[in-house]
Amino acid sequence: VKTQVMASVAAGFLSLSVGSGVALPSSLIPILLKEGDLVDSFHEASWLATIFLFVCIPSSIFGGVCSDKFGRRTTGLLSCLPLLAGWIVLSLSADFNSLLIGRSLLGLGTMMGYPCANVLVSEVVHPSTRGYLGVVPAILLSIGMFKVYLLGYLVTSWRLLTWILLSQPILIFIALFSIKESPYWLVQKDRKEEALRSLQWYRGDDYDVTEEFDEIVTKKQESEKNG
Repeated sequence: VKTQVMASVAAGFLSLSVGSGVALPSSLIPILLKEGDLVDSFHEASWLATIFLFVCIPSSIFGGVCSDKFGRRTTGLLSCLPLLAGWIVLSLSADFNSLLIGRSLLGLGTMMGYPCANVLVSEVVHPSTRGYLGVVPAILLSIGMFKVYLLGYLVTSWRLLTWILLSQPILIFIALFSIKESPYWLVQKDRKEEALRSLQWYRGDDYDVTEEFDEIVTKKQESEKNG
């Protein structure tokens, strides 16, 4: 169960990034307007929310494709690159265009990784624990939003706010690096030995995974026949 909890939390951190990205304008825009250096009006500042959502639409499709091609864990790890770059660009922005670029990179990284979250949990968590571990991504998404709202209340500098949130992609990378790839995805790619080791890692050394592994392989064969 420990390794399944680790996987659920790691996947949940991808959702944490979604919550933070969506909620950020609510905390960022008032501070930017108060300082008045990079943003002249609320109408202009509203693009910081809009551009993020615009980029999220194609990025979610891209993330789904990458998830199937490269794996759920690997795609999540790769999503940390644009996330990290986005927070750095945002924190160092000297003009409004830089702010937009930073938000666009955050949108790319956020929705590139998010499609993997629930899929990863459903594929690595045992059915007996899937009910309560499956809600971890949703909980962390809400925590991500709450964290940004709280920081917006406590912090008076928007740059300090974004530097603090820079820790998120680092946390995501460490968490995902600590777990294994989905055994379902590995079976789909005919990497059965790796899949068996992955499934055993998630179930524990004392658990007999033979029946469950055979079921995964059978489902893959049936999908090929029907496809």
